[in-house]
Amino acid sequence: METNETASRPRASNNSSASKKARAEEDDSLKVVADEAVRSVGALYKVVNESLQRQTEEAPYVALGAAAAVGFIVGGGLASPLGQALLRSSVRTFGGPLLQSVLNASVEAVERRSSSKSE
Repeated sequence: METNETASRPRASNNSSASKKARAEEDDSLKVVADEAVRSVGALYKVVNESLQRQTEEAPYVALGAAAAVGFIVGGGLASPLGQALLRSSVRTFGGPLLQSVLNASVEAVERRSSSKSE
């Protein structure tokens, strides 16, 4: 008569092969998701690059100003009293309109998605 130990061994090998198969399927699905993410990032980079090139050609002084601002921030300029004053005045000046435009863009994106799903 077989003991419980020997009777369970074939099941364990079946379970291990099933778990290997499940892991392989999971690895495949992760690879697919990773490939899609890489493609999405590539497409986003292409769109942003084209947009920045167009804006730089249309308004080069704005691009220079943005580059100077980024350099100021990266260089630690916000730690200085001048940098903090510039940040406060910029947020007061541009914060409201910027927030409003972001919210409007979000609403438009949601409306486009809902209208495309209903069609």
